[in-house]
Amino acid sequence: YHSMSNTFYLFQLFPNPVQTKLTVLLSELFEPGYGEVFLYDLQGRLLLSQDVTSIRTILQLDSFVSGTYLLKLVFGSRQSIWKIIKE
Repeated sequence: YHSMSNTFYLFQLFPNPVQTKLTVLLSELFEPGYGEVFLYDLQGRLLLSQDVTSIRTILQLDSFVSGTYLLKLVFGSRQSIWKIIKE
């Protein structure tokens, strides 16, 4: 369970480590009212992108191999990057 809070974001990513489904839970839809989430491998290859249009977004990761990934959450010009462990 990871959460980040500052003047722009309040959200949670869980569970981490993840086996099948990763939940991105937002306190609100930040400006501009929608966003995107991207999943990369450690070589920087984009593996998954998904629009974020509600406060709860589920990422299906059951087809991904075990390892470490980077998740980037983007709302307008704001972004944050998290390390995700897939079991």
